[in-house]
Amino acid sequence: MSATNTPMEPDTEEVEEHLREAIDDSTVLIVEDNDADFDLLREVLSPHFNVKRCRDGEAALRLIMDIAPHIVITEFSLQGMDGIVLCQRIREHSRFDDIPVLMVSSEEHAQREVDFWDAGCSDFVRKPYSLTTLYKRVMHHLKYKKMLDEYKEAAMVDSLTKVFNRRYLESTMLQLSSRHETPDISALLIDVDWFKKYNDSYGHLAGDAALVQIAEVLTRSLMRSTDFVTRLGGEEFAVILPHTDASGAQLIAERVLAGVRALALPHKHSDYHRISVSVGGITCGFAPEDWRSMIKQADENLYQAKAQGRNKAICTVEQGSQPQ
Repeated sequence: MSATNTPMEPDTEEVEEHLREAIDDSTVLIVEDNDADFDLLREVLSPHFNVKRCRDGEAALRLIMDIAPHIVITEFSLQGMDGIVLCQRIREHSRFDDIPVLMVSSEEHAQREVDFWDAGCSDFVRKPYSLTTLYKRVMHHLKYKKMLDEYKEAAMVDSLTKVFNRRYLESTMLQLSSRHETPDISALLIDVDWFKKYNDSYGHLAGDAALVQIAEVLTRSLMRSTDFVTRLGGEEFAVILPHTDASGAQLIAERVLAGVRALALPHKHSDYHRISVSVGGITCGFAPEDWRSMIKQADENLYQAKAQGRNKAICTVEQGSQPQ
């Protein structure tokens, strides 16, 4: 009698161990203007996490934009911007939708519980609280966020722009590299010019909206179902064009440039007074054994496009020899 093959269920202890290891050194931002209260939180959290501090909401927002902490713990009764407004401001940014925000409030503010939830607060703790309980709640939220991040990564779609993510790029390029019979393949790297200055001047909400529109331009610029767009991170995208020679790659690059120019998004710190992109392209006449070297050459061409004034495309042909 043969045994029946059944799917293996993941071991609960192994999953827990993986999550504990994965959240080691997570960045915890504490927004607290009281030194004694901050010292208590730091004492229990710093042995396990990378603890940062801000004393007020405005400083916290600036730091969140820079470091994207894994969790925010904020006092409700801050000077100036209180914890509710801070939480609302954090939730205005789509890329911080899933960052846990834990509100700490005194007993007298317990009646604000509904306001906390409505502001997008993930959890709240009343003072006086048990440090062990707070630590456990932080652990719970960090584990949940890690699981959510891994799920999004496995989905292979960028949550903001809805194009494919780096994981999809790696998976697909490995497949293409293994098919030595594949004819010409081209890759374009696209980077938004002076994007940090755009974010600093117009705000991250405007920056996110611009990235969404640029991703749509990239998608519309493609002509076949085998072509695809990937967001590599930040303001950088990759376009992969299987079965595409150098002239085809140049054509797509020019369509990308024209499409972004047609958006006519004002950018006062750009030499062109509107958002533009630079493109670096590479064409390989065979499936490359190391696709990363192909992307690196596209990146070098992108650097040249930036150096030569931006808002242009530089595309070349791989000079290596075909693998035997």
